Amino acid sequence: MARITKKWRLVLLLLFFLPQVIGLRVGGQLLSPILYEPGKVIINEYTVSDTVRPIEVTLGGQLLEYINVTELKDNRFTLIIQFPDKLIETGSYQFMLAVREKAEGDTAGLNSLLSVTKVFGVDVYSHGKDIAASLTAPNGNVNSTMTFSLEVQSRGYTAIDAINGEITVYDPQRIEVGKVLTKAIPLPALDSRTLTAVFNTTGLLAGDNYLAEAVVFYDGSHKTTNATFNIGAKDIELKGYTRELTQGFSKFNAKVENRWGKRINNIYARLFLNGTELLQTPSISLDAWQGGNLSGIVEVNLPPNDYQGLLSLSFDESYKEYPVQISVILLPEQTMPTSETQNGTSLFLIPLLSAIGSFILLALFLLAASRLLKRRKRKRDEF
Repeated sequence: MARITKKWRLVLLLLFFLPQVIGLRVGGQLLSPILYEPGKVIINEYTVSDTVRPIEVTLGGQLLEYINVTELKDNRFTLIIQFPDKLIETGSYQFMLAVREKAEGDTAGLNSLLSVTKVFGVDVYSHGKDIAASLTAPNGNVNSTMTFSLEVQSRGYTAIDAINGEITVYDPQRIEVGKVLTKAIPLPALDSRTLTAVFNTTGLLAGDNYLAEAVVFYDGSHKTTNATFNIGAKDIELKGYTRELTQGFSKFNAKVENRWGKRINNIYARLFLNGTELLQTPSISLDAWQGGNLSGIVEVNLPPNDYQGLLSLSFDESYKEYPVQISVILLPEQTMPTSETQNGTSLFLIPLLSAIGSFILLALFLLAASRLLKRRKRKRDEF
């Protein structure tokens, strides 16, 4: 009788969690965020699936006077948004669409009812003239040109007569090194335009973290935005290397990076330690600003110690050298006692201890199983 009760408990537990595993689903086209436009009508159809229960659909939140849903039919319903032919107060609004399972008769308390809620955002822009701007500054090279791009989006319901940008460039120490202007163009309401300007890097040094600061002017107002960028030269930079090598055969790796805005071919490294060349790696190619690894197997016959060395990086027809410090160490097993007696004892004890441990675990398992069987037999006899 006790076994039957446990089985039914398991069944009821599965029935409780089954709807949560299956999950109520509501599918439809993604709408949010929604831009408010006077007189705009949005119609979006939704499909309800993975449920066998009756469904109810409700709305909540703001702007509900402009929003409706149709009656559910064949597990489908339609959301209809119809904005009025006028501007409403500027701001961000939200409304919610909730799809819920409804309880049926006596089954209401047996398991949980599922629901899905979708939250929609509605943005109402300025009634006047307003913009949002972002600047893109690509990485460049020395003694070349690069193009800045200013993306300007109208955030108002009134057209702008003219937009133009002024971009000032600063070096990594934030000293002004140049300035460029864009052309002036009109910007229709709720539209976007891209302004561009070409900047010449002649005379600038290669380096990271240059700053471009843009001011976008529009009908008597302005907004600022900025971006950082790098100026590169034809160069391969060492970013890291293997600092420990074991006696015998060991793997050496050098992490490098292309610091140029173009592809560099035939990149390889040569490692010198204690005045002797130990390795020349296979060559690789790196695209603009890409990182990579120069690796190879090196044979080390030096005694354990710290050594000063040299790492030569070659690329195309150029090369550069980096001083390196590398430690030669013993393999872990080489540091263990090496006498015949100690080695023989270790080799004998390892399998012996392993066998004893396995035997003890097996004995404990058999003892526990025996006690469990005796308890079950005693319970049956008492029953």
